[in-house]
Amino acid sequence: MSYPKPQQGEEHIHEHEFIEFAEHGKEGVVAVQKGINDAQHELYLQFKTKDAEWHQAESKKLLRKVDLHLLPLLIAMYLLNFLDRK
Repeated sequence: MSYPKPQQGEEHIHEHEFIEFAEHGKEGVVAVQKGINDAQHELYLQFKTKDAEWHQAESKKLLRKVDLHLLPLLIAMYLLNFLDRK
């Protein structure tokens, strides 16, 4: 999919910014972002500028959180499966 070239004074439209299509309006090219808003884009830019150490620490916290939520459920499922076989 190709995007129209931005006019003078408009920001350049990149595919990696999750823009799915561009719409032509009375004032020229109007970029339409589907599924993303300005706050989400700002968070993405903040995330993108962090260093590798920060990403590693955040990944560790995320995995810990997933483990704490999934492991009790998995243990309960295995226990019920064991009890059902008896």
